[in-house]
Amino acid sequence: MKSSLVILLLFLSGCAKIPTKMNFPEIPDSLMEPCSELQEVSEKETKMSEFLKVINKNYESYYDCKLKVELFQKWYKETKEIYKKVTK
Repeated sequence: MKSSLVILLLFLSGCAKIPTKMNFPEIPDSLMEPCSELQEVSEKETKMSEFLKVINKNYESYYDCKLKVELFQKWYKETKEIYKKVTK
């Protein structure tokens, strides 16, 4: 009887909640980099091909930055939900 009481006490003490402090995760460094500046066409430039090169480069920069922001927002929302579930 004593041994079963000791086992029960050990089992219950092992199941006790241990208070832990959880911090919200840090933002990855890759998501904290600013977006690149858009290029401007030189005033001296008269070739349409050069205008198009700059326009294409600006579109590329915009969509890269847009994707980065969207991925960050997704990461943040998912991580925040996980954090809320774990800290309850």
